[in-house]
Amino acid sequence: MKVFELLKYDVSVFKSCMHTNNNTNMIVKSIGDVLLSGEQFKSEIEELRKYSNKETAEIEATYKRKKEQFPVWTPTCLCGNGAKDILKIHNIICIDIDLKDNPNMDSEKAKNDLIKLPAVFYASLSIGGKGIFCLMGLSGSDSFRERFEAVKRYIHKETGYVIDKSCNNPNRLRIISYDENPVFKDLNSEIVLFPSKVVENTTYKPLYGFSLPK
Repeated sequence: MKVFELLKYDVSVFKSCMHTNNNTNMIVKSIGDVLLSGEQFKSEIEELRKYSNKETAEIEATYKRKKEQFPVWTPTCLCGNGAKDILKIHNIICIDIDLKDNPNMDSEKAKNDLIKLPAVFYASLSIGGKGIFCLMGLSGSDSFRERFEAVKRYIHKETGYVIDKSCNNPNRLRIISYDENPVFKDLNSEIVLFPSKVVENTTYKPLYGFSLPK
């Protein structure tokens, strides 16, 4: 599958994490458009990152309050009436690699380590500027959690990085971010989808809880 095909998938974008209960504050965009939209929030994100060290409880509270004001999106699925209503799960997984799980991580090195993996097609800084997230193509499966567990083991085996365990939710919300130097494979690159049980064009309607990246 080519990268540009994955970037065309429609996902849900909500006004903020406080506006995800229904579709009143939701718009549908392609993954590619969402990734580019971080540029619109560059100055606000750079301001937020001044508080991301969280040296005091007051600074941490300010960081959390500011972070909650940004739009959020669902890289792995398209939602219906709010973030708990999943219309379709895509053959993509978005994973977080944070400093709390990888205390000696260099974010620039981590991005470049991950993009070398055959199924990873995009890696970028998370909104706080210290952790990273990456998008990875999957062959498909009837169990998202099964896919996640396999990816978690694979990433650790190949790179040594530990994935945030809360990435096992298909409708996990990702806060829009900005990175001056994201890494990505060429749009026409044919990526090797991470192997699993193949289920083509599957539509799901389970109810899942959802969580925000740290």
